[in-house]
Amino acid sequence: MALKRYSLSARSRLASWFNGTEFDPKKLRGLLMGILFNITIGEVCCYRLIKQDIKAGELPFYTADVMIVIFAIFEAVAAPVVSWWGFRKRRMLLTWYTVAAFVCSISWFLLPEKMERQESELCNAANSANNIGFVGTSPRTAVRLVIVSISCIIFILTRVVCWSHGIAYSDEYAPARTSMHYGVLLLARVLPFFLGHKTLTGMTENNIIFQIVLLLLGFSSNFLQLPRAIPKEAPLVDGVQMTALSLENRGLCKSIGRVLYNPVAMTLIFSTGLTTASVWGYGYYELDIIKVKFNLLPHTTIYEFFAEIGTCPFIVVAVAYAGVVFSAPVLMEFCKLKALKQAVGMSILMFLVYIIMTAMPNCETGNIAGFVNGDYGHPECSLSCNCKPQWDEYKPVCAVDDMITYMSPCHAGCSESQEINGIQVYSNCTCAGGGRVLERACGDASCRSAHLLYSLLYYILVTLAILVFQAQGVLLLRSVDPRDKSVAMGVAFSVVAIMTFVVGQLSFYGLQVFTCRWFEDGKCHLQSEAFPYILGATCAFLMFTSIMTTITSWQFFRITNRNKTSILVTRL
Repeated sequence: MALKRYSLSARSRLASWFNGTEFDPKKLRGLLMGILFNITIGEVCCYRLIKQDIKAGELPFYTADVMIVIFAIFEAVAAPVVSWWGFRKRRMLLTWYTVAAFVCSISWFLLPEKMERQESELCNAANSANNIGFVGTSPRTAVRLVIVSISCIIFILTRVVCWSHGIAYSDEYAPARTSMHYGVLLLARVLPFFLGHKTLTGMTENNIIFQIVLLLLGFSSNFLQLPRAIPKEAPLVDGVQMTALSLENRGLCKSIGRVLYNPVAMTLIFSTGLTTASVWGYGYYELDIIKVKFNLLPHTTIYEFFAEIGTCPFIVVAVAYAGVVFSAPVLMEFCKLKALKQAVGMSILMFLVYIIMTAMPNCETGNIAGFVNGDYGHPECSLSCNCKPQWDEYKPVCAVDDMITYMSPCHAGCSESQEINGIQVYSNCTCAGGGRVLERACGDASCRSAHLLYSLLYYILVTLAILVFQAQGVLLLRSVDPRDKSVAMGVAFSVVAIMTFVVGQLSFYGLQVFTCRWFEDGKCHLQSEAFPYILGATCAFLMFTSIMTTITSWQFFRITNRNKTSILVTRL
């Protein structure tokens, strides 16, 4: 009897786990945050896996950029559909897509080992064997490419589904703190991008197994809790039984049509796309900007790692504060005008930050060998080395006797190296009269100080961007028919994908090619001095256009609500 009672108790507990009736938006927010964080890390890992094969010569150098465009087009087509499909059974939808991402991560155990080319940075026989060009795709790389491509598709679909249906479900039944929930999702998406390619996915290069295990742990803990976080039927919220929205006129075409013909929603979506394009373009080429403006090779020390991690709490606090200000109990009624002011105000600050970062003069880099009339050529003193570039050829070194900077140890004619007290020292250098050459550019102290200010401005830019997205996202949810909230998110994903990762990516890539001043063996190793100014001006122009578009949204608000008693406040 005791065993039978225990069995019944266990089954009742299991049933209560899968058949809960109460909805806690904080619990769902935490699960969505975990899923989006893992998805973003997975997407960055996919990018790094592709770059590994490019560096090995197994894929053309433009493969990563082409794949970004291809998958963005796929997202643009699929997002409106998957954000609509399954709205009747969102619990099952979110659970199974997360399971799909989990299974997809398991497939990474089947990835063949990456190939690496032997490279030499010194003036020696090994350097003459350097080759960074495309040599052909092997069956091994084809298998890796297929696995990574399928992973990208699954990750994109899971991200769109979890974001659009998750935030729509939460806003439908517990809208009081949507601003906070939306800000948390933005943090889970932006911060891994912000740190992912530098810090959080470093194990992809050296310990892919551990990276996979971390992804699996994250996905498994989330999909096991999703059934409890989302009730099957309309839930209880704070003891009140909620009612599901009407299913009338919720067809795909009708829902998408209502969003497309909503001028407020579409102007907000276009504004979001412009802001995203500016942030993506500047962030994607951040390292190229730093090379040109400060003659530095950043993100190479443990101190920079901790500096980047240390900025995250400040970003989180800023976003949390904005979420609290626009949520109950501080603001019992969501005010569209206040949210619009936040979007415009933060956008103006972003515009000013772009102007300041662009106008920052290049630091005094001293005498750099090889530059003639804006172009770069091998210094005559090291021509006998016949230097062949590495994949990351830019590695400035300083000939301390005459304080001349060379772009790499080979270009300084160095044939030996050793580490002394943590400093890389090169010797037998033809450009230094047989003397020694030290890593880093000559007299770079002022450049490093200027770079600290630049990094601070960049962190501020990222914070402001999240605040803009937060205000625009919640405004979008409040501007569409309650039945179309998830579809509105899907349409936003579609427009942002086209504007940022298709048009924006191709435009910024063309700008990079046009302003390259050191192109060798199919790769641009250093941009011209005009590159940071042109890129910064382009991003500032995108932000200015975004500001004008957001202001236009307010005009549409006034037109839409002209005959209503209140044109500013929408009850939660």
